[in-house]
Amino acid sequence: MRPLACLVFLALPACSSALADGDGRAFGDDLGRFQVTALLDESTCGPGAVGWDERVEFDIVLSEEEPTFYWNTGAAAVAGTLEPNGAFSAQAEVARPSDQSATPLCTLVRSEKASGLFTDPTRTRIADGRLEYRITGEGECGEMILENGLAALPCSLAYDFTATRISDR
Repeated sequence: MRPLACLVFLALPACSSALADGDGRAFGDDLGRFQVTALLDESTCGPGAVGWDERVEFDIVLSEEEPTFYWNTGAAAVAGTLEPNGAFSAQAEVARPSDQSATPLCTLVRSEKASGLFTDPTRTRIADGRLEYRITGEGECGEMILENGLAALPCSLAYDFTATRISDR
């Protein structure tokens, strides 16, 4: 599974916002295309829950239209902030309701956050950071918890990542 990278969350797309022209760019000035390598650091969701791997790799396109920073996945963008010192943060929340015919009804909610720091904020070539996810349930979610291999709700996962610029776009 790809954190903040247009994930398939419990079998549904889980990105937020919309891209311009579907080209991996949201708005503003491109900061470049980056390859992200993330390693699982913590999990209370259980081993292999919802298909989350211990190591994930994916590409993103980062852009900025002051005062907003965009973590672009190619199919959606998550908005956030980029500070002059190179610190950035972007967060989103995604909800997945159970099938309307299911009884009892349940909605799983995933909150996600990417935060980090560019090693040189004027060149934006390499960034180190953290991807954090928290999954909660609203309603009677016992069946969905089992279907998705979750140990219990709420649960959380955290990845440490390095993002390396691979092209201008």
